Amino acid sequence: MTQLLLPVKEAARQLGISVWTLRKKAYRGEIASVKIGVKLLISEREIERLIRNGMRPRRHVHRRTARIAGIQERLGVKTSERNNKRKTEEQ
Repeated sequence: MTQLLLPVKEAARQLGISVWTLRKKAYRGEIASVKIGVKLLISEREIERLIRNGMRPRRHVHRRTARIAGIQERLGVKTSERNNKRKTEEQ
């Protein structure tokens, strides 16, 4: 049976990780890969296995949003409290 081999860039896009993270995982042996010349290729079957085992594309979170959420968490401000406060200020 023939397997489709994808370039690292396409495989990383499907997994929702960076090309460098994918390369690092492949070189460590965490992800099965094939190197042909200078090209590193990942089989479509391996990508399906990774997705099945929980490596799913991530939703991008803007750095500023993540930083604000982290600060709010450290201060003990809950999202619902912040939203309620905003609503009362608007009225």
